[in-house]
Parts: sequence; C-alpha cells; structure tokens
Amino acid sequence: MLNWTLRPLCAVAFAASLGLAAPSLAVSVTLFVDDDPANAFGVGAFGWEPADVANAMAAGLVEGPNTGFFSDDEGTRIMAEVLNNPITPDSNPTMPSKGDPVMATALFQFTALDQDYEDLTLVVLGKSPVDPTGSFYTPGLLGLEVDAADGWGLVRPDPSGLPDLYYLTLPLGELLQGNSVQIEVDYRVAQTLLLVDPGNPPADPPTFELPQLWIGFQDAAITPEAGGLVWVLPAFMSLLAIRRR
Repeated sequence: MLNWTLRPLCAVAFAASLGLAAPSLAVSVTLFVDDDPANAFGVGAFGWEPADVANAMAAGLVEGPNTGFFSDDEGTRIMAEVLNNPITPDSNPTMPSKGDPVMATALFQFTALDQDYEDLTLVVLGKSPVDPTGSFYTPGLLGLEVDAADGWGLVRPDPSGLPDLYYLTLPLGELLQGNSVQIEVDYRVAQTLLLVDPGNPPADPPTFELPQLWIGFQDAAITPEAGGLVWVLPAFMSLLAIRRR
C-alpha cells in the first residue's frame, strides 16, 4: 500500500481529492511494463501490459481525463528523486518471477522548482529509456503494485489513435514552489536486482539498484509543451536512432 508523506501546504488538498476518487472495493494489483516489440510504437518498455491494465480496471482503477502531459527533461521544473536507492528490498526470492517477484518500496520525492502547481499528477509511462542501469533490467519484468484506494488511476495519451496504450497516474495535489511531496512506490521486479554492495549480512545487508521509471506530469492549469505528449515521441524515437547506429 502507498504511504504518503506530505508537506503541510499540500496535504489538505490532496486528502480531499483522494477521498472523492477512491473506490470503496479497491484491491491492490500489479502491472508490468508492456515489453511486446509489436506494440503501438514497435518497441517495448512503453505503456503497461494490456492484460494487467484490464485487471487493474477490474480492481477499481479508473481512466482519467488527458489534460496534456509535460516533461522535465532538463530538471528545472520538478525535481524527482528516489531517496532510498540503492535499496535493501522488502523480499528477495532466489528465483524471482511474476508470481513471486522481488518486492521493494522506493521513496520518491518531487520538488516544485519553477512555480506553484495547483493539481499536479504523476504520470508513469514505463521503464526509462535512459535508465542508468542500462540493459540489465528487462522492461517486461518491471512491475508496480498499485491500489485505486491510494489514488492510482490510468490515462490514455491518444484514445483514438492508440486506444490500447495506457499510463499509470497518481495525483500529487497542490505543490507550491520550493515545497516537496514524498510517496512510497511499490516495485515488483520479476528478475534478480542489480547488486551494488554485497554488504556483510546479517548486520549489513546487501543493497541493490532499482530500475528507473519513465515519468511525466500533468496539471490542468499548466499548458503542455508542444501539445501534450509530443515531447515524448521525438525524444524516444531519437534515442532509438542513436542506439541503433
């Protein structure tokens, strides 16, 4: 389950919006990244597995409106940090699988740098194409456990042209310039994690590097750059072109 640690200025607004949005019968569900090379963009690591999306909807996740996404490629608008990575996972099976994945709770922090945000929403697209762990992690084995009761939802970037492509969303609420919001995100990874430090168990457990998520943001009060998700497509396709040279 998600645990929120909110700075005082944004706690009240978020709590109110969460209370309105949470279904009464929501249950946790795990979604894995869509790693099908024949998906909408001809590449994997983009969007969430369609069968998992269907299960998430059955578990109470609701599709919200697309108000236009914006990125922060230069890190000047909203600073995103994972405060406890490298991490000691909550569980670490010898042979991880989707049925028995590694469980790790990552503490994310988002800080507004450039302005106040009235109704900020986190958008999780999948595995980052510039993940510092490189190709160690298979995108289709990266999952998140989410619950509609915690505010998680879904959004489609292009319902008419790409009807099966969904992203995960999570409302962050009001975030004033200079303030931060922290959230715990429940990773579910169906492969061995990348070892950073073997430590000296049991007193000093080993630590691992988690795969990096691909994230954006949306806020109904903010005009997206270059028409919503257009920022994603050229950057992503350019990255592919560079890697194929």
